[in-house]
Amino acid sequence: MKYGTDNTYTLENADRNNSLRVGVKLYDGATLMNEVFSSWVAVGDYAPTATNVNIVGNIRSGLTVYGTYTYSDVENDPEDTPTFKWYWSNTNDGNGLNDLNVSGQSYTISHSICYDKYLYFEVTPKASSGTLNGSPVLSPFKGKVANSAPVASSVSIDGFLEPGQILNGHYTYSDTENDLESGSTLKWYWSSTLNGTYADDVQGISGH
Repeated sequence: MKYGTDNTYTLENADRNNSLRVGVKLYDGATLMNEVFSSWVAVGDYAPTATNVNIVGNIRSGLTVYGTYTYSDVENDPEDTPTFKWYWSNTNDGNGLNDLNVSGQSYTISHSICYDKYLYFEVTPKASSGTLNGSPVLSPFKGKVANSAPVASSVSIDGFLEPGQILNGHYTYSDTENDLESGSTLKWYWSSTLNGTYADDVQGISGH
């Protein structure tokens, strides 16, 4: 049994899943009365919680976004491996959620599934001791998922660098959603320096 000398008592980890009551002995300076007790109250063990649940990253097809959150536990129980889930929805009110069956903290956005949809991230916190499982918490929506722009890579020039010779420009086109190339433009530039400083386009030249 624990005793205190004040009308307050600070709960300790050892009190978890036990019961407590308070006893009072009145004294009028002459007579010490028998102790009077309150009813027993159960001391619970608090579940872990997740707060600040959010999605960070560029909400575009083919790109990777990340779920973030803050773990806390009243009794300072260490964190165990949480459960993560990702959803898409046609609405931004948290209804009509469709499970993406992704269990990691990151998600690479699928164009065929998520384009023009809203994304949600959910975390269920877990502790390694005490009450193990917390309640699932859903992030605010992110989106709608936008189309990713095409990318030009491996841009290069070949040919003999002599007056009168024809030079060829080359590049590799790619698109996350496999959209076909259409209407790409090319321009040629000249500069008096190798690093391209003060480069001007060559007027009238727009092809390979």
